[in-house]
Amino acid sequence: MKRRDVLRLGASSALILLPAIGCAQAGPSPVATPAPEQGAETLESIAFSSSVERNHGHSVPLTATAVLKLLRQTKTTSFVTIDIQGSSGHPHALELTHQELLTLVIDGILIKDSTEGAAHSHSVGLRLDLK
Repeated sequence: MKRRDVLRLGASSALILLPAIGCAQAGPSPVATPAPEQGAETLESIAFSSSVERNHGHSVPLTATAVLKLLRQTKTTSFVTIDIQGSSGHPHALELTHQELLTLVIDGILIKDSTEGAAHSHSVGLRLDLK
């Protein structure tokens, strides 16, 4: 399924996904949220992947679900910090803002430089793909 196909999903599918990404209205909803239809898209239909340029043991410990939770969390904070040290002998992190996470969710890709460690940094690619 392509990203544009998800955008074509009906309003009922959008209502199912909105609370998951923090876009629900405050107070009672004027429209009842329908039960998921057979064949409805779920988070299992979204794959998260990452790559670290010039990598030597670093890893990005995120999932599609974690990205959506961080998107909600950053509505009230300046940014979140993700430790990407992995099995490397020195630390690096990604500092992601709400806007950057929103770009990842909407565009499906984000490229961001890590923090500096051991006199270098890494360019990190994050990707959300619809299966």
